[in-house]
Amino acid sequence: MLLQTLNQPLFNLYDFILWMTALQGLIFAVLLQCRREKTASHHLLTLFVASIGLGQLAFFITYNPYLSGFLSHAGQWSFALPALVFYLQGPLLYHYLRALTFGRYQYHHRDLIPVVVWLLATLFALSVWGPWWETLLWRPYVLIGSVGFMVSTAYGVASILAIARYSERLKDRFCTVESLDFRWLKIFAWGFLAIWVMEVLPPFTYPFAPWYLQEVVTHLPSFVELLMVSFVIVAGLMNSRNIEKVSEVPEWPNERDETSSAPSGETLRELDQRMRDEALYARPRLNIERLAQQLNMPPRHLSHVINHYFHKNFFEFINDYRLEQTCVRLRSPGWADKSVQDIYESVGFRSKSSFFTLFRKYADMTPNQYREQGAKEKASQ
Repeated sequence: MLLQTLNQPLFNLYDFILWMTALQGLIFAVLLQCRREKTASHHLLTLFVASIGLGQLAFFITYNPYLSGFLSHAGQWSFALPALVFYLQGPLLYHYLRALTFGRYQYHHRDLIPVVVWLLATLFALSVWGPWWETLLWRPYVLIGSVGFMVSTAYGVASILAIARYSERLKDRFCTVESLDFRWLKIFAWGFLAIWVMEVLPPFTYPFAPWYLQEVVTHLPSFVELLMVSFVIVAGLMNSRNIEKVSEVPEWPNERDETSSAPSGETLRELDQRMRDEALYARPRLNIERLAQQLNMPPRHLSHVINHYFHKNFFEFINDYRLEQTCVRLRSPGWADKSVQDIYESVGFRSKSSFFTLFRKYADMTPNQYREQGAKEKASQ
């Protein structure tokens, strides 16, 4: 019965969900804009949340038979204009994530591509429309809206890739990334990507899907979007200030900079020796800036040396020392009475799950197995 009530022509449960999401998005957008914070990422988040609210209003206008009938007197362009918001949601998400994680947003002419695609899709829908298109997509608005969700889906994929790139760039600055919790960004991006993919599906599932599947595919995105808007606001306000911003590309020293001269073999050996002798890898809360200060080197130059001469990022550079020393201590008689936790904490690890994951990858076995194997090898000698 619930699925059947969603498709009633009068004001129904689906209309209620649309209005709830629309009001939620627009009210949150107003409240966000009233805050004192005026960063680029804050403005982009405000626009994104507003676009979600406006998108739900656009759905309601075209879904409700009374409002759609009223607009139809103004011509098909009156339906195409509200659909523009579906072309902007994905780009706004993508630019928000980039501004939040990489610390900058700069307008480019290519940012107008979604608007150009909307204009082309509208011209195509209103000029080439015919019986075949009507059988598949019912009316021009559905075609224009579907193309918009395809555009947002493409930007949603780009957002996922941007988060993956951000994760990798963090490893050039930090040796422990578990404490830098940005899982909410992944949920944010994956959640809306799933919504936009589901929005693309309905016209292509109707010809062969049973009625109950049609109802689920049509109405589920709005239910999910209602939850995601709340998640975005709560998670964004609570965690956005804790995001560590990194450069989108490595900032190597300029070739004319005297610090960019290739280090000698002796310098590299000296760096390696200091890491071992002074156990610099075991320092708490170590990052590229703190290590550079200990070594009296510019951070950019140290990062360049680690990447180009040790062929590792900072995360790998530090944790390889930690894992190597862990292996030594697991088989050392002086550490035989120490637990695995005592050992991995002594070399700088703080996360049990991270340590065990890295150790299995490094030694191809668990720490206990490594310790037992060492004991057997000694017994057999």
